[in-house]
Amino acid sequence: MEYFYFSPVLSGYETKTLPVFVFGFMADNQLDFGPLAAASLLTMAPVIIFVLINQKYFKQGIAFGGGK
Repeated sequence: MEYFYFSPVLSGYETKTLPVFVFGFMADNQLDFGPLAAASLLTMAPVIIFVLINQKYFKQGIAFGGGK
């Protein structure tokens, strides 16, 4: 996993961050699309839920910052 340098440095060698976990579903000669899609969805779900809940505050902030 030479692509992810900061996760072992910041969290230790025994732990895995979500990008490293999702990257683990990709092998050299094949892709497991089912588990890869499920892990990707579970990784994105908290962010999507957060944005949907706080959407009105994002709109207010953009409208407030855009007016002169």
